[in-house]
Amino acid sequence: MVNTDMSTPTVYPFVAIVGQEKLKKSLILNVINPALSGVLIRGEKGTAKSTAVRALADLLPEIDVVGADPFQSDPADPKTMAPDVSARFEAGETLPVRRRKVRVVELLISATEDRVVGTLDLETALKEGRKKIEPGLLASAKLKDAVAVAIKRCPQVQASDAILFSIAERSLQLGVDGHRSDIVTLKAAKALAAWGGRDKVTPADVAEAAVLALAHRMRRRPFEDILGPRAA
Repeated sequence: MVNTDMSTPTVYPFVAIVGQEKLKKSLILNVINPALSGVLIRGEKGTAKSTAVRALADLLPEIDVVGADPFQSDPADPKTMAPDVSARFEAGETLPVRRRKVRVVELLISATEDRVVGTLDLETALKEGRKKIEPGLLASAKLKDAVAVAIKRCPQVQASDAILFSIAERSLQLGVDGHRSDIVTLKAAKALAAWGGRDKVTPADVAEAAVLALAHRMRRRPFEDILGPRAA
């Protein structure tokens, strides 16, 4: 079907992307366990990097937000509500709630911190003498059945001591510095277990998670990629 609505860009379906299994699974794992804090996507032009990210939004469940709130506050979480919404909640007001699709926000590399998280509206402060926050890009950013089930299962997934030791040993063998790699590998392994319908992490989960979490963290000497292991 051809999209005749010029205001709505056509999004290539996530399930129609051929190949790129690691990329697609990495994105799914971040949906299941947001504590992974993102995906580093590397690749040549035309390899569906941006396409996969944009397509992912159509697979995400709808979320509840406070109506008419530019910061898209979660009506079930007072701690994260915008200040004016929080004040209304504390006063006992019944907040209007609406459901909407999760959206993907494209952020330019040159975007400033104010543009991302929001800033004080100086014009309102100077003219009216009151505080008003100008929402940033994150305010607008607030798979289906299988992903929803995995999201609920992920917090219950357990990892044995043997699994924890195997993760640490793998990082040591690959020469990866610090503990960040261990933590991310464990989180990814738990998400993989949840995605697979399991309540415990398996060695296979660790092996797959390590491929996704460790490759870009392995130590390289300066210019190694250019000059090779040993320069003449």
